[in-house]
Amino acid sequence: MKAALVTPLPMQEYLEGEQRSEIRHEYVAGQVYAEVDLPKGKATA
Repeated sequence: MKAALVTPLPMQEYLEGEQRSEIRHEYVAGQVYAEVDLPKGKATA
């Protein structure tokens, strides 16, 4: 089994994608993660 290589996304590409996207994402060290919409009053640990 081969490990997949992950290429960091340039910040400019992330920002351009965020402008077109209907959902928000987080950008962490070149990786993009969809944000979770929690109901009000709910907190994460």
